[in-house]
Amino acid sequence: MASLIVAPPRLVLASATAFLVAELVDWWLYTRRRRSRSAAIAVSNLGGLVADSVVFVPWAFESLALLPGQLAGKALATVAALGVAAGLTARRRGGVLS
Repeated sequence: MASLIVAPPRLVLASATAFLVAELVDWWLYTRRRRSRSAAIAVSNLGGLVADSVVFVPWAFESLALLPGQLAGKALATVAALGVAAGLTARRRGGVLS
């Protein structure tokens, strides 16, 4: 909400559009899960982060030059979050990661 006040309109539009597209892609991929919940989360998150970056970066910066770094950073954050989630799930079940 604060971005409406402080950010240029191009960034606000890019951010809002990227968020909407990414959420729709994430939801669509997750609801088509055929395997485990963890796999569905990983696949939907990957699809969402790619969609978000592919929409946001060119609109916000008028270039694709930053796209590889954007994707790499988001992918690393996703891997870290999935690792934490897997660890918490294993801990809750009282077992080891499998």
